[in-house]
Amino acid sequence: MKQTDNFITRGLWGAWIGPFVVAIVYLCIYWAGAIETVAVPEVCVAVISSVFMGFLAAGISFIYTCEKLSVVMRAAIHAAVLYFDYLGFYLLNGFLPTDALWIFTAIFFAGFILIWFIVYASIRSKTARLNRALAK
Repeated sequence: MKQTDNFITRGLWGAWIGPFVVAIVYLCIYWAGAIETVAVPEVCVAVISSVFMGFLAAGISFIYTCEKLSVVMRAAIHAAVLYFDYLGFYLLNGFLPTDALWIFTAIFFAGFILIWFIVYASIRSKTARLNRALAK
């Protein structure tokens, strides 16, 4: 039950970010000259789906509190959930053409791995520093 509460709490904090993502995507598409106006139903689908995207993307970060799983398994679950969350959002809203799936997949996993290693190295460095301070 604690895991579920943790997921929901994190998700609710992240859900409000989704509509900002939609606004940024639409502005980028507009600035690129690809659209002039957007239909109301399209905006509604984008905003509602972005709330769910933000909820799931933020909520899944609870996985790193599950100490029974290895760090690699936690990262794999996190990556898979984020990948399908973002992929579904982009496909549902027409932001990603299906012939570009391989490009999205390559960029997503390269970015995820890069960010994961940067965070891992930072945490490892801080832990080593704390251990040295405790040893004195």
